[in-house]
Amino acid sequence: MTISESLRRPLGLDNTAAQTAAHYQVPNIQRPVSALRGRLRHLKDRLAGYGLLLPAITVFLVFFYLPAAYLIYVSFFHWGVLSSAMKFVGLANFRVLWHQPLFWHSIVTSAYYTVVMIPATVFLALGIALVLKEAV
Repeated sequence: MTISESLRRPLGLDNTAAQTAAHYQVPNIQRPVSALRGRLRHLKDRLAGYGLLLPAITVFLVFFYLPAAYLIYVSFFHWGVLSSAMKFVGLANFRVLWHQPLFWHSIVTSAYYTVVMIPATVFLALGIALVLKEAV
């Protein structure tokens, strides 16, 4: 009788139970290191992706979001182009705009362009593409 058998008998473990217990041994020390390397590699790939996106995000920020934010800020002030004095007027500029006929004409023109002209152009282009495809 071996030592392992003599230890199993008092505990009442048969051979399959001992094999199951051996299966749940402490993992090898090398596993966490390789898992850490995998996580570091994943982090490196993510940082590389963000690095490639950085120029595009910078362009959008500098040429779109910052001017749009400044436009909203300036819209709450009365500001002459030739003078540097800005006077806060709140929503007064928007009240004046609401009563301008030219503003409403531009809204109607923009709505017409969006609802009528863009779909008509798309359908016309698709129709021409289908005719040209059949002709080829």
